[in-house]
Amino acid sequence: MTPKQRELARHALGLKDRNKKSFRNYFVVDRASAYWDEWSRMEQAGEAKRFDGATLAFGGRDLFKLTQVGAERALNHDEKLDPEDFPVTQKRKANAASE
Repeated sequence: MTPKQRELARHALGLKDRNKKSFRNYFVVDRASAYWDEWSRMEQAGEAKRFDGATLAFGGRDLFKLTQVGAERALNHDEKLDPEDFPVTQKRKANAASE
């Protein structure tokens, strides 16, 4: 994940300022935007999933959501993912227990 992609991923998760836990997982973007290319590359890397804007109520813009892998790559060491968007897996439980 490039620094720009990480920045976009953190925005999608609502991680900024003093937030230490994500509170959403989406980014709506037009295909003409340079951001669309970044999200498309994250999708190809397995870090995001795209939902076709033609089937959504976003004026034709695509919706991207981070995968578990992509979301975890965007976190700082002291941040957490909202379990509503990212249910805790056994691997994450084991990692949290070892910290």
